Amino acid sequence: MANTILVPVDYSENALSAAHYACSLAKLLNCNIELLHAYQPFTSSFQSPLANQTDKQRAAIGAEKGMSEFLGKLKLDKGNNLEIQSTLFEGPLLESVEHACKTDQISLIVMGTHGASGIRADLIGSNTYHVAKSVVKPLIVVPHNYIMNGSLNAVFFSDFHKDDKYTGNVFAKIFKEYFSKISLIHILSKEQIADQTAAKLESWHSVLKPILQMQLENAIVDQPETIETVNRILEQSSADMCLLTLAHDRNFFENLFQKSLAKAIILNPRCPVFLAGKMV
Repeated sequence: MANTILVPVDYSENALSAAHYACSLAKLLNCNIELLHAYQPFTSSFQSPLANQTDKQRAAIGAEKGMSEFLGKLKLDKGNNLEIQSTLFEGPLLESVEHACKTDQISLIVMGTHGASGIRADLIGSNTYHVAKSVVKPLIVVPHNYIMNGSLNAVFFSDFHKDDKYTGNVFAKIFKEYFSKISLIHILSKEQIADQTAAKLESWHSVLKPILQMQLENAIVDQPETIETVNRILEQSSADMCLLTLAHDRNFFENLFQKSLAKAIILNPRCPVFLAGKMV
């Protein structure tokens, strides 16, 4: 695998929390870290070229100062041999991330849930949402102040979508040596018959197990499809990561976010959420 974790930062406390998590992950995976800050200077056709240039220079200086202060807050342990790079990009965040993914050896993106710009009420924090929807690299969405534990367990929530296979394959390429167990969970809907769905999950388990290449358990949960049920499952499983499939066929991504349960998981995750990125 490539050896750099990309961490887009807006210098917020959530970005700092995500950066701390990314550093712990980098030590585990023997990766480097690239902090990325995108900034957009104010320019106006009503200003003179000199005034616009002055604003550009002021924005660049502010971005440099912010990155320096952010690195200071990160308080890296200099003895851990962790290589940290920082990049400033003039332009929109998504453009900066896509550019980094094309030009650098990025294996993984780590972002906080909500940033300095706030959140859109019906989606992930707007920046994280646009990245999750568009990038081809896997993304981990990290809740504020989450600390990685020693023993790693994951929960894979599945609705039997065909792209679960892609999610599992991408996850295994990165984490199969580090996660001791994955629980494949399907929450029974009101329309489903328990015995038939259990058989379907068992069959799906047989498909995913050779892809994930790690211990895989499966369970049908016959409880309400609520965030409380999800959080209870994650807590009982001592989950350190939650896997979701965001299929990018037409309208599926938007439809997923209209489902209150999926939306709630990603808006306010109990543990980091792994999204595989778009297939190419």
